[in-house]
Amino acid sequence: MLFEYIAIKKDLTEDKFNEIIIDLKGDTEMSSLAEIWMERGKKNELYESIEIGLEAKFQQISKKLFSTIQKITEMDRLKEIQKALYVINDADEFKRFIKKQQSI
Repeated sequence: MLFEYIAIKKDLTEDKFNEIIIDLKGDTEMSSLAEIWMERGKKNELYESIEIGLEAKFQQISKKLFSTIQKITEMDRLKEIQKALYVINDADEFKRFIKKQQSI
C-alpha cells in the first residue's frame, strides 16, 4: 500500500515506478507486487459490477446485501455471485444464495 500511495502522490510513471521497485526489491518482488495490485483491481471491478447489478435488480435490498457481499473476498465466489445476478430473479432466493456463498 505504501508503494501505491507514493506512486499516486509523486505522480510517477509506471515505468519509473517499476524501475524504483526493482532497484529496491529485485525483479522477483516486482512481479508479486504487480500481481497483488492486479488482483485487487479485479476484485474492485467485480464488487462494482455486483453493486450495479444489485441496484438494478433488487433496489430495496441492495445496500444491506452488498455490505454482506463485501465480506466475501474469494474471486471464485464473487464471480458466482456476479453470474447469479443474471439468473436469479427472486430477492429471497438471491439472499439464500448469498448466505450459501458465505458459509462455503
